[in-house]
Amino acid sequence: MKTAVITGGNKGLGLYQSRRFLDAGYQVHVVARSRADFDTLGANAHFVECDVAADRAAGWLADIHDTAGGVDVLVNN
Repeated sequence: MKTAVITGGNKGLGLYQSRRFLDAGYQVHVVARSRADFDTLGANAHFVECDVAADRAAGWLADIHDTAGGVDVLVNN
């Protein structure tokens, strides 16, 4: 299964993108500051609470890469 990572993937355009990748069979990692609307995405969606603008958040992509076994698509929303 391919893996997509979408920052801000829990609201607006990011939520739309998350749903499209899930519909296409991807495992989707949603990186966001809150879980708002995340629970509507289903079983192949994984939530990562993170403010990507914060300096302390520097390792979030490496953590997802290691957990998922790679990242096929990165959407910086």
